[in-house]
Amino acid sequence: MKLGFLKPLARIWAATPIGRRHKAFLLSSLATRDELVRALLKRDPNYCVRALFWNYFYSSTFRNALKNGSYPDPPVVRGFEDLTWLFASHYANMGIALLNLDEAAYLYRLAGSLRQARLAEIGRYKGGSTFLLAAAIDEGSTLLSVDNHSEGVVHDLKEQDESLKRILEIFRLDGKVDLVVGDSTGVRVDPESIDLLFIDGDHRYESVRRDYHHWKEALKPGGHLLFHDADNSRPFSIGDCPLGAVDFMRDMRETESRFFTRTKTVGSLVHFVRTTVPFAR
Repeated sequence: MKLGFLKPLARIWAATPIGRRHKAFLLSSLATRDELVRALLKRDPNYCVRALFWNYFYSSTFRNALKNGSYPDPPVVRGFEDLTWLFASHYANMGIALLNLDEAAYLYRLAGSLRQARLAEIGRYKGGSTFLLAAAIDEGSTLLSVDNHSEGVVHDLKEQDESLKRILEIFRLDGKVDLVVGDSTGVRVDPESIDLLFIDGDHRYESVRRDYHHWKEALKPGGHLLFHDADNSRPFSIGDCPLGAVDFMRDMRETESRFFTRTKTVGSLVHFVRTTVPFAR
């Protein structure tokens, strides 16, 4: 952890009731920042919140953007989607759509660039990405959304699907979307029938692998394949879900690179494009 993060907290850092060894351990590991903040909050919550805010405000400047090159390349503003680098977004402040702001913007623009297209998403959970894609696509495009309503999740997904259907109707997007409940590998898909596939279902490695191999031949040459929570190089871009999609990227690199070219990584979202190499029968 950089010491700059601690400077605004110096008054309570010295008084925090943890030993020197523990402090040294906290300083040495970015992953323990949450533990550090919790300890500091117990001491003086109001000051800690103010200090964190001002530290973040002063570190997130245009000077920092110039240094890190966090702005788009090429530096062109075509719409709000090119301005997400001005904002902070991470797993702790997500809403209905469990996407970072820049991930959502990238997915929205990509889907919106397609014409008369057929899209599919595996895993919709609360329906945020479903609504995002439905809002992005043109009138001639459709979205197939598949979710198995897995037991063990906290929310009542059947009830949430009803709410999703209602909100799609209110926005007059329901005609574009087909909500399917069932195992994603049990859905019949025709070869080369999908223009964009968004995989964001069960995040365990074997599940990601099954989804990919069941759906890969459905993508048209030049079609778009996107995995969510598949890159954890940016801190806090992935929540507490399994890292199966991250692990599966090794398979994509080692055995599937003939069929799909990796083109872009935005947050934890990894984008591939289908090549013209035929799959072996």
